Amino acid sequence: MKVLVVDSPMESQVQVARIFDSLNQTDRDMLDIKLSLANEKTYLERISEIDVLVIGPNSISLSKEISHAAKNARPDINILIFVSNDFYSSESFRLGLTAKARKVLPMNVAPLDLLQEFLQIQELQRACGRAREGSVIVVTQVKGGLGATTLCAALGEACSKAQKKVLLWDLDIESKDLARSLLVQESRGSVMSSWVKGTREISRDSINDAIVSLDLNSNLLPPPDSMPSAMDLLGRMESENLARKIIDLSRIKNDCIIIDTCGRMCPLTGTLLRIADIVLVLIDDSILGLSAIPSFMKSIRQYILSNDVVRFLRTGTTMSAEKIRNRVDSEGLFGKVCWELPSMPFDIAAGEWPGSGKTLYSLGTKKTITAIDKLSNSLGLYQSPGLKSQIQKLSSSSRIRKILGIAKIGAQNKSEEITVDSLDA
Repeated sequence: MKVLVVDSPMESQVQVARIFDSLNQTDRDMLDIKLSLANEKTYLERISEIDVLVIGPNSISLSKEISHAAKNARPDINILIFVSNDFYSSESFRLGLTAKARKVLPMNVAPLDLLQEFLQIQELQRACGRAREGSVIVVTQVKGGLGATTLCAALGEACSKAQKKVLLWDLDIESKDLARSLLVQESRGSVMSSWVKGTREISRDSINDAIVSLDLNSNLLPPPDSMPSAMDLLGRMESENLARKIIDLSRIKNDCIIIDTCGRMCPLTGTLLRIADIVLVLIDDSILGLSAIPSFMKSIRQYILSNDVVRFLRTGTTMSAEKIRNRVDSEGLFGKVCWELPSMPFDIAAGEWPGSGKTLYSLGTKKTITAIDKLSNSLGLYQSPGLKSQIQKLSSSSRIRKILGIAKIGAQNKSEEITVDSLDA
């Protein structure tokens, strides 16, 4: 959130800016506050870049003019007015109303009041799409070997190519398949270990140190570099706070966060299942796969807040989703929407991408790439241009057929012949 402080002289600007130091580091990181300073003559030059305009106490006499000029340039901008403690009264409130300010605050504003105000602004920005709030996709599987790691990597590359910021989080503490497949060195997990040990705070800066850049739009968060720390991460109840902090700070910087849980159930994954916007469960129609689904569904229902967040993804299956659903969920615990994802086809490249510097999204067949695009669209991650074009063509064809159908009905009623040429006319 970009905040511009307008006041004069410079000392007064700095004094107002220091009010934000009352917020603790975690809160500042979650709000992603970036402060800049300007005076009454220069603030309009930067108005297009900011989210919140703060008018300081020495500019109070010009607050109406400053506010109206800012609103003319940016109608959606949020304006706060800070006044001296002595002037914080009904008169200052009337001034704020005249200036169309969101709120008037005293210079000695309580940190919690300041935090509450900026959290409300952040929610407004998210609601109108001006603030990023990345979706959390937790990927799991009912049994091993269904391609969860392959899918996570492919979705990550697909999102990146669609110009979406994506974070992949590898929770495979033993083999670190996702990290190794993407050529990430094991030593990069030292920051995660320090979080678990409590020797370093989780902050925006430490997350930047922990993640490994895969390309311009995608990063990977590797598991701890030591097994004791890794086991503590997964097994300790205290990991809930750690996971929530990581997710909260990562949502700000990413359009989506894709977590490879390695199919493991533990306190940490329980927390992530509760946080998740979507729980993507990989299934197949083998004997072992089908028999594993009911018990797995029973397990995750203990953690998720709503069954509606679950999406079952068939990988390499010949059995339809409806048949699988009727066989394993006869009680209808998971609604129809949970079973509507398109299936992922078998692709020999699924065993060839690790260590290549690419993923199945680059190396797979056209059918596989189309399936990943459709899956991403269904999950709300992005919509590929090709897929969007197909949808538009289908919609156009449907509209034409509908028009022709209505026209033919009208022609029958009037005993006239309607043609495409007559419609164009």
